[in-house]
Amino acid sequence: MRIMNILVVHEVNWFKKVVYEFHDFAENLSLLGYRVICVDFEEGWERESFFDLGHLGIRVYQNVSRASKNSTVELRRPGLIKLPLLDRLTSILTHYFAIKKIIRSESIDAILLYSVPTNGIPVVLLGRRNKIPVIFRSIDKLHRLRHKVFRWPVFFSEKIVYPRVDRILALTPKLADYVCQLGAEREKVTLLLPGINRELFRPAPRDAQLMERWSLEEDDRIIIFVGTFFEFSGLDFFIENFPLLLQDLPQARLLLVGDGPLRKKIERMAGALGISDRITITGFQSYELVPRFINLAQLAVNPFRLVDATRDIIPTKLLQYLACQVPVVCTPLPGIQSVLAGEDCGIVYSDSTDFMSRVRKLLMDEEKRKSLGEKGHKYVAQNHDWNILKKRLETLIQQEIERKGTRT
Repeated sequence: MRIMNILVVHEVNWFKKVVYEFHDFAENLSLLGYRVICVDFEEGWERESFFDLGHLGIRVYQNVSRASKNSTVELRRPGLIKLPLLDRLTSILTHYFAIKKIIRSESIDAILLYSVPTNGIPVVLLGRRNKIPVIFRSIDKLHRLRHKVFRWPVFFSEKIVYPRVDRILALTPKLADYVCQLGAEREKVTLLLPGINRELFRPAPRDAQLMERWSLEEDDRIIIFVGTFFEFSGLDFFIENFPLLLQDLPQARLLLVGDGPLRKKIERMAGALGISDRITITGFQSYELVPRFINLAQLAVNPFRLVDATRDIIPTKLLQYLACQVPVVCTPLPGIQSVLAGEDCGIVYSDSTDFMSRVRKLLMDEEKRKSLGEKGHKYVAQNHDWNILKKRLETLIQQEIERKGTRT
């Protein structure tokens, strides 16, 4: 029996995107023995010179790895024209022909699709034409991630793609409802929770080198946030109210491991409030360093605002905190609540009115933090271990291949 060939299609930059399950899924499948080919989009491209207008060929990268060691994923990056708007327009054509070529030349057995705007409709058409199952992974309301000018085209693309793929793997129950509202058949929608590499994300003592590197003191009560500083992240709200926490707990320290659109604003706010010395921003860090940063903290926060883009998601960072036995204070977003029940999962929900009060109480209650941390760690071990979920993903893919009859 030959090795199965899986094509994973997305339209983010494999190398520049913060590590998340797009990398995890592809690399875990390769570690299970599949041949995995990924197609990405050169998001955030840079021109090397004035005359560098891009290319229309395909660049190939062997054995790429972001989330796991020893990955054998092969990345194929279709070309584009390096001009605003033309980059996306040309990629529609270059991606179509690249995916068509891969399907024909590499005996693809199944396609795992993450994207809609550039690749969604072409992949569905190519899958049907070649009798290859297309499995869509729903992790966001995709049209809400786009500029408002492009939201309606993406929304209509979602309505075309979801009813026509062979299987949808929804990240949360709320996203399962969402894809059904846009036309997917309920019996074709399967809940597949996000996974965590528990060999990497696990409890560990504070890292003395990191403490010294970032001028953190042993008696600091460290509160951590990891990830991108989006407008909806709520970090501006948290920093605005941070002085109130410092009045009662002067040793409180906010550790922000990441970067993003809100960074300049929160730096200005911290300066104006005179609390810059109690806030540390590290910028984005390597994936391997993230658990070492998390293990510096007594508490993690997720003060996301409730907007359409955050309503139905579950940020993987929450599971990373819990896997490291760090409890979390989080705003009550429906998508998160549909997966993480509350304190039995190591998470305390609080809206903006008493968010800082909950943070203060937990920072001052070591026994409560310990209890929550243990519960969260146990919950993640039972429900979000990649070693369990990757086998379930494998089973779901094999079922679709057998149902479609593509395996020879």
